[in-house]
Amino acid sequence: MNRTLTILLFGLLWVSCGQKLLEPPENLIPREKMAEILYHMALLDAIDNSHPQVLVENNIRVMPYLFDKYGVDSLQFVQSDLYYASVPEEYEKIYKAVEERLTRKRDSVSEAIRQGQSPAVDSLKTSQDQED
Repeated sequence: MNRTLTILLFGLLWVSCGQKLLEPPENLIPREKMAEILYHMALLDAIDNSHPQVLVENNIRVMPYLFDKYGVDSLQFVQSDLYYASVPEEYEKIYKAVEERLTRKRDSVSEAIRQGQSPAVDSLKTSQDQED
């Protein structure tokens, strides 16, 4: 009896995990673009936490700036984020890509500092417009 119940529960769990929780929205942001948005969001958030005056001086409001830069709106972003969160494998791929880019950026800034160069805020702002 216990073995049958265990097999039945395992089978039910396996089938239910394979089902989509949400259907993709019509205007789903592609995975690569979503990773770009989240990468730049993390960079701007770090700048906002460490040097908030830089964003104020440059008149940058993070989310409106990102929505304009990537041609998305807040609803599209939220729906896409919610969809990707419902598909853990996809969400993990996005966040791993973001983490790898942030690590490369951190390492390049650390190397510049080690070499006695002062990474300018302007270069960080410019790097947002370039592919890493």
